[in-house]
Amino acid sequence: MQQRKVITALFCDLVGSTELSGTLEPETLRSVVLRYFDAMRGGIESHGGTVEKFIGDAVMAVFGVPHVHEDDAHRAASAALEMIAALDGLNTELDRDFGSTLAVRIGLNSGEAVTSQDLENDGTVVSGEVVNVAARLEQAAQPGHILIGPATRTLLGPAAVVEAVGPLTLKGKRDPVDAFRLLRLTAQDGPPGAARPAADLVARTREYDRLATAWTRASRDGTGRLIRLTGDAGIGKTRLLREWLAARSAEGSLVGTGRCHSYRDEASLAPLAAAIREVLDTATAGTAPTAARSGAPQDPAPARPWDGAAYEVLRGGLLADGTPSPSAEATWAAAAAVLRGLTAVGPVALVLDELQWARPQLLEGIARLTDVLAGSPVLLICSQRPGEDERPTTADEIRLRPLSRADSLRLARALAGAGPDDGVLHTVVERAEGNPLHLEQLLTMVEDGADPGGLPVTVTAVLAARIDVLPQPQRTVLDAGAVIGRRFTVEEVRRLLDDPPADTALPEHTPVTGAVHELVRRGLVEPAPGAP
Repeated sequence: MQQRKVITALFCDLVGSTELSGTLEPETLRSVVLRYFDAMRGGIESHGGTVEKFIGDAVMAVFGVPHVHEDDAHRAASAALEMIAALDGLNTELDRDFGSTLAVRIGLNSGEAVTSQDLENDGTVVSGEVVNVAARLEQAAQPGHILIGPATRTLLGPAAVVEAVGPLTLKGKRDPVDAFRLLRLTAQDGPPGAARPAADLVARTREYDRLATAWTRASRDGTGRLIRLTGDAGIGKTRLLREWLAARSAEGSLVGTGRCHSYRDEASLAPLAAAIREVLDTATAGTAPTAARSGAPQDPAPARPWDGAAYEVLRGGLLADGTPSPSAEATWAAAAAVLRGLTAVGPVALVLDELQWARPQLLEGIARLTDVLAGSPVLLICSQRPGEDERPTTADEIRLRPLSRADSLRLARALAGAGPDDGVLHTVVERAEGNPLHLEQLLTMVEDGADPGGLPVTVTAVLAARIDVLPQPQRTVLDAGAVIGRRFTVEEVRRLLDDPPADTALPEHTPVTGAVHELVRRGLVEPAPGAP
């Protein structure tokens, strides 16, 4: 079965391998090349990529097959940088053993491709212009360089440090391609309060007031609780938290922040460790946390309001490396004791962003802490997308909905400044459908001269990743609805699926209505007024 997917293709090729073959014996050369392939494969697979094939001395890999991730471009860029670093290590050995070294060049490109099953080799074949451009970028790269295409550059955003190499004329492409040399990736994942907002917060007064009220109650009444801030990707969860955290920072409150990641191989409790570490630093130093963010906290002052034995448990496990050492039970008990002790200094808030990427152990821990600290002035705030694992279930939910048309237009005008006229802004607002991030990205497309009627590649990547992991019954119903059009009824889907192709048939025990309700819960379709 063929499918269209948003992928990132990677091509890597040896430079000067012909000269190398003239200096080494065939058996030695084969050993060197095999070690090179192993090093390159390791970098690709450690970031979730799939090695598609080896072509001579070249390696072709794809990120987004078999499953699409919204951060496939970031994974591919991280893999490419790791491959360059791995080759440096291999070259040290090769120079010592054979007096020879290797050099590679790498090309990355992102976009839509067609994937199909390779029945003979039990794999997947990926084809399309996105793959061809990645190969051409690799051929245009200098030894030791990584060239990326414009879509990959956009998907990486501010996380990538690049050097523009100008429009390149690539074989098979009528128009020049804007290419960039990838230099490194930076950490663009600080706490929700770390980044400076691009514009004033728009139309979130009610949700902000609910956060403020919860904090006031925790401070005044000593009753802790868990707040789950939910909403689709780009709807403004992190932006709202930034605003709320800025107010708490101005007060000098004991607030700690952490963020979960989809692409990092981090310890299961690392986000919670970061949040508790920040609270400890603030409580002991009386200032905003600085150098202690990336390591174990500084030794607190002698007069500590929390249990010293509990602190030592955290210091040897959770705060050291983000793991539940010596055990999960001991970790949760120690964390509760330390947080309860910190409330002698003032009420405490722990903010964990992007909880949909959390490991199960972290979700279980949050539930435990919520129960144990219910009688203490500790507020836990977790942001996540709807339809994900929503443990713990006792949380108060604040759901962020799309902005109204009027509020979207107000935000568009604030972001655009003296840029596009009102006609263009109205088009952008209609296309963004109340999502502030989509609105911002569409405005960027307009500034770059693109048609605002299309979807930014960043939005396409997020949607493609969410659709790609749907169970087959939901995917079948969603595909059928898309065939019918933007608006469809359950009955129309039923009629379309009465005689579906064999590979898309719904299991008899899964009714269409059940699949539709699950798609609504996940936020991929929404009920429309009128017909069901």
